[in-house]
Amino acid sequence: MATIKVLLRKAKLLKNGEHPIVLRIIKDRKAKFVFTGLTCPENLWDFNANKPGKKHPNKFELELFISKKIADAQNVILKLENEQKEYSGEQIKKKYKSSTKKITVFLFFDEIVSNLEKTNKIGNAKIYKDCKRMLFNFRNGIDLSFIDIDVSFLKKFERKFLERGVTGNSISVYMRTLRSVFNKAIEEG
Repeated sequence: MATIKVLLRKAKLLKNGEHPIVLRIIKDRKAKFVFTGLTCPENLWDFNANKPGKKHPNKFELELFISKKIADAQNVILKLENEQKEYSGEQIKKKYKSSTKKITVFLFFDEIVSNLEKTNKIGNAKIYKDCKRMLFNFRNGIDLSFIDIDVSFLKKFERKFLERGVTGNSISVYMRTLRSVFNKAIEEG
């Protein structure tokens, strides 16, 4: 089982004169550091308790944010433990970063298209581009998150195709492509 601890990384001094607050994940006696995006001056950090000191002006907000980050990392570890496979600290770090990174549907489409083009799968890349374009037009250019895609959203999307006179086969290709994007997003957490 891996352990998680919050630290102020004194070895790294940022331009603003503060140090980054990091999560140290230890698995198999190997440490991995994950930056939380927060910083703190050295004189406002309680090194004994490994948390913001009493004099820090945003002490309670920082503590809440840090506890959320720890909970997120613990959830990642629990998921890996439940898979009952061997895992490393690096895998925890990667899964944690991908779970905290909120990516939109259009950005994920772009990643898939980019990967397909790099592997010279131009035909598949074109299908994903077309599906993204149709979704983009359906949403009037407004991006969405994966949680926004539900049964009613898909029915409205399909109805829009039918109103435009798109054939059943074409609708099927777009829906299948959207399902593929959704499944890839689930795989990547």
